[in-house]
Amino acid sequence: MASDREFVAFVCDNQLFIKPTPPGRATLGAPIEAPPFPGASNWFLMADLDDPEFLAELVRITADALPAPKIKKARKRI
Repeated sequence: MASDREFVAFVCDNQLFIKPTPPGRATLGAPIEAPPFPGASNWFLMADLDDPEFLAELVRITADALPAPKIKKARKRI
């Protein structure tokens, strides 16, 4: 799942991972953390998927906490 900025969530091996942010951590309290795939840093592993409104709000909070993308300069063609 991606915001207009960058990825905020992954579904890997039938598990939902949310990108860790300070506002997300404050919302979750003490989240379970695990890497979504080998070699990745830890993300929030969402064990309870029974509240879709809460998950949607967590995704919005996470997306809002991420910085805007850096605009890349266009390359000049020769």
